[in-house]
Amino acid sequence: LNDAAFARKVREAQQEISRATMGRLLSSIGLAIDTLAEIAGDQEGAPGPRVTAARAILDHSLKIYELEAVQERLEALERRLNV
Repeated sequence: LNDAAFARKVREAQQEISRATMGRLLSSIGLAIDTLAEIAGDQEGAPGPRVTAARAILDHSLKIYELEAVQERLEALERRLNV
């Protein structure tokens, strides 16, 4: 990672993975919310695994969103410092 060009390529690859993951999670958020809403209204069913999956999608979506925001701020700082 001491080679600036190589380090840049690594960062770009990491960003692409992050964007792709975020896109997949974002496309699942609606389903997760619908699942939780459906289960909240169902007094008879055993929702365990579905709730766990829906919550995981929402939790990971939030974490990746926060990570992306931190990454953008870090890149802006690096640009200002010319790193």
